[in-house]
This record gives sequence, structure tokens and C-alpha cells, in this order.
Amino acid sequence: MRSKWDEKHSGTGETYGAMTIRKAIAGTTTTYDGSRLSPSSKPKTEKRPQGGGVAGTVTEQPAEMPEIRYITCYLEKSLEADIGRVQRYATRKTGYSNLDAKTSLYPGLYVLGSVSSLGKTTFCAQMADQLARAGEHVLYFSLEQTTLELITKGIARLTAQESFTEAVSAIEIRSGRITDSVRRAIAEYKRFATREAIIECNFMTTIDIITATVREYMSRTGTRPIVLVDYLQLIRPLDKRQTTKDAVDEHVRALKQLQMENDLVIVLISSLNRQNYLTTLDYEAFKESGGIEYTADVIWGLQLQVMNSEVFDQDKKLKTKRELVREAKRANPRRIELLCLKNRYGVANYKCNFDYYAKYDLFVPVEEQEAPENDVLEGIMNGNKRKRF
Repeated sequence: MRSKWDEKHSGTGETYGAMTIRKAIAGTTTTYDGSRLSPSSKPKTEKRPQGGGVAGTVTEQPAEMPEIRYITCYLEKSLEADIGRVQRYATRKTGYSNLDAKTSLYPGLYVLGSVSSLGKTTFCAQMADQLARAGEHVLYFSLEQTTLELITKGIARLTAQESFTEAVSAIEIRSGRITDSVRRAIAEYKRFATREAIIECNFMTTIDIITATVREYMSRTGTRPIVLVDYLQLIRPLDKRQTTKDAVDEHVRALKQLQMENDLVIVLISSLNRQNYLTTLDYEAFKESGGIEYTADVIWGLQLQVMNSEVFDQDKKLKTKRELVREAKRANPRRIELLCLKNRYGVANYKCNFDYYAKYDLFVPVEEQEAPENDVLEGIMNGNKRKRF
């Protein structure tokens, strides 16, 4: 084999090996001349499930190279404009007076978590209504509740805000009880909700469907809506081979990317780990995701105010803890506390108290002086009505 490779051709004087190499080079369309990127510096490709549809379908996408920006150039050309852009949002508020006294609603990814039956959907739906009333465009993605359920809760809330004596619950409204109070609430809802939309999803809804819907809405209306997603753990994974944690982390990253690219406010509801139902809120309580802690700009949690009592700092007394939680959930109103665990836009570790009237899907802000900490456990243990100051 080697003797033929080195043997010279009678016509040209070239060896068979040289002729083979020359023909191979002449027949190729891609060559390397030493001036291009080395293989280690070429843009990488990432494999990512595509569509909004077929689980397990994977295609390659080129990863975009990040822009190199010199600080001097940024200071000269972008700093003032960026500061002005942020300041425009300083007056945007949630509509909850006690929360608004502590923060504004700046562009970012907000995550709200709580255990079941504490009203996280109601809290966000009420905030959506309040934002729409203030003139904001709002998109509410509901993966669990129907449009009928959310709308009747909103109507019930309006009847209670007008008068508790004439208030009608959402269940009663769905059962056909249409009073004058309900009619007035419907008329009021029509007046301010023209900029608010509910996107009723199902268990087949993927993160690509959500992000594509938001982009299409922005393109069609020329606005930047406030987006609420209810809730994180119900979004269908794009790849059925993913673990729950990997899917949740991917969804958080995708929503954060959407937020950053379009300067949006996105509020994402998350469930909590069951092992944290009898403990005070912290980062570990957020279910199946380490990505929330690092990716979210603001992390809020709802918990019963009774969780501040000393008994919940102890490892034992599970029976006492469960009884206290049951009593707190039976109270009317329920005494709820919103905790801020993370805040990139100001002071973290603040809290706000609320009266939650579950029957009428209504959160009422309670000023700090109205909820002394030493009164939380005493009121539940003694069965007292809420003390007003």
C-alpha cells in the first residue's frame, strides 16, 4: 500500500499520494486558512426543544454572542437614558396601599408563593384589576381557573368593596344570584377592564405559547403589558424527558429572558414545598426550583400571621401547629402576611399585613399599627374578633 502511494505517475511525475491530496483539495468547498476563529472560540450552538408543541423535538440554535460594551461608551451614551427609563416606573403601583408605601412596580420578574388556601391567585387577580384601573395593560395567564371563575371573583370583590352588607360571593353569582349590587359591580368592571385580558390556558400550555402570546400582543397593540402567570408548576415541559426541577428552571429563565428583552413586569405564581407548610417562609420553600432564588428580581411570599408565633420555631408540637393553622384558616377575615424575601429594587425583608375575606375574594391592606405582633397568636388562641385601632 505504501509503495503505491509513493509511486510516481508516468504522465505527470507526481506520486499517487500527491495526486490524491491535490484532487481532494480541488473538490472541497470549505477550507481553513488560519485567519478564522479557532474551534474553541466559535459561537456555540445549544440544543433546545422547539415549538409549543411536540415534546422531545430538539433542534440546534446558535447561541447569540454577548455584546462587549466599554464603560466609557455606556456612560456617555446610555446611562442618562437608562436612569430616566427606570424613573418613569417609580409611580407605578400595585394598588395595595401598604405594599405601595414600600416599593414601586419596576420592570422585573416577580415571584409570589404560598401554600394552598392562602389566596395567591386572588391576591394577583385583585392586583391585576387594580393595575388595569390605573391604566395599565394587563395579561393574566390562567392555567388552573376558568375565565368564569376569575371574572365572578372579581365581581364579588367589587360588591364587597362597595358594601359588605350587600356583597355577593362568586359562588352565588355563578349560581345565578344577580342582585343590584352585582349589576353595579359588572358595570364598574366594564368601565376599567378594557385593558385587561385573561388568557385561559390548559395543561398542554408550554412556555413557548406564553412567550409567543405576549410578543404578539405587544406587536399588535404597541404596548408593554404587565404579565401575570398562574402558575409556574402547571406549565407543560417542552421536553418530556426533563425532570420537574429542570423544567421549572427553564421556564423561569425563559420568562426572565422575555422580561429583560422587553422591559416588562412579569408576576409569576409558584406553589411551595409541602414540608414547608408548618414553617415560616424562606427560599427553600419554593417548590422544585433553585432557579427562582437566583433569577427572580423580587420574591414575595404569603403566609398566615400566626406563623410568627414561637411555637413554629420549635421542631416538635406538630399537633399544636396544625391546630393553630386550622384556626387561622377558619378566621374571617384570615390574617395574612406578605413577606419580601428578595428585592433588587430597594429594601428587602419587609412585610405587609392583610385581612383576607376569602368568601368575597378580597384582600384589604392593614396598616402596620393595626396589627401588633404580640396580638397575632393571642387573637387566634382566644377566638377574638379582629381588633381595630
